[in-house]
Amino acid sequence: MESRIERHFCSSGEIACEIYYYRHQMHRIDGPAYTSYYKSAKIEIQVYYIKDVRHRLDGPAYLRRFESGEIETEEYIVNGIFLKTFEKYYSIKEKIFEYIQKYPKYIKEVELLARHNNWLNEKELELLACMDMFK
Repeated sequence: MESRIERHFCSSGEIACEIYYYRHQMHRIDGPAYTSYYKSAKIEIQVYYIKDVRHRLDGPAYLRRFESGEIETEEYIVNGIFLKTFEKYYSIKEKIFEYIQKYPKYIKEVELLARHNNWLNEKELELLACMDMFK
């Protein structure tokens, strides 16, 4: 058996968390590999993994919600590398370049995100790649 879902339950019978495995590693390509729930059955935490490594290109890899459903914390993580405060920058092109000036060590991960999500055009992606030479 290559893939399996492990579910853990509270003593009262509600589901506490779900973990998706593939070949004994936390892994899921079509959603979070780890999800925990409040007793009300609302989602508390979602974490995206590929082969035991936190990773997601189409949104934050870690989400924590208040019981109301509103997002409390979101973290962008690419290939296991946490992009410090990226959630404040990604939505506006100019802010992506500002982020790279502030955190140049994350240029490869930001380039992956920008390319995957079409946040930048080809010329802007080339400029972003050139910034790697100046870090």
